[in-house]
Amino acid sequence: MHLDPLMLKLVAALLVILAVGLASRILKQPHVVGYLLAGVILGPYGLGMMSDQHAVARLGEFGVMFLLFFIGMELSLRSFRTIWKVAIISALAQFGLSVGALYILGGLFEWPVEWAILFGFCLALSSTAVAVKVLEETGELRNNTGRLTVGILIAQDLAVAPMLVVISNMSAQKEGGLIHMIVEVSLSLGILLAIILFLTRLSKVNLPFHTIFSLHP
Repeated sequence: MHLDPLMLKLVAALLVILAVGLASRILKQPHVVGYLLAGVILGPYGLGMMSDQHAVARLGEFGVMFLLFFIGMELSLRSFRTIWKVAIISALAQFGLSVGALYILGGLFEWPVEWAILFGFCLALSSTAVAVKVLEETGELRNNTGRLTVGILIAQDLAVAPMLVVISNMSAQKEGGLIHMIVEVSLSLGILLAIILFLTRLSKVNLPFHTIFSLHP
């Protein structure tokens, strides 16, 4: 009987993941930490069982896609409307402090201003998928601290579009770039605000022909 070597590696990887996940549960640690540790063990710098970087990247993309899908099912933009002031002020303060700190550090090392802004944006962002998963496993996703944390994470995610506009305009270095950047940032913020207001209406979003495909009579 011929066995596919890739299948053997996948089975062995699943066994390692289950063992590390069980150990993290016994030690009362978040499963995300266990999964990261399993990746280090199985990766090219550990046992080297998963050395095909292309295959690992494809599997990772599928994993992140499903994780974000389930997180999106749990997140509530209506709850975000109740804490949007605190969330946005906190996110803006975080971005301002990060960019300011990197600007000062960049001045010491003679970095370009674009580098300081880019690194400041990257430093201020958090992984929504990992943070929400940790909050869920620790039982803090539904309390006030969890809702405020998720609100700040949503504000950070919504700020990605304006951040990309700022970075792209800074790299273009075209004439009238500042005015063009302000217009594009304002437009992106307006679109995000319209989407949030639409999705947080009191009534549900009814898709066309949804009654035809409904399982209920």
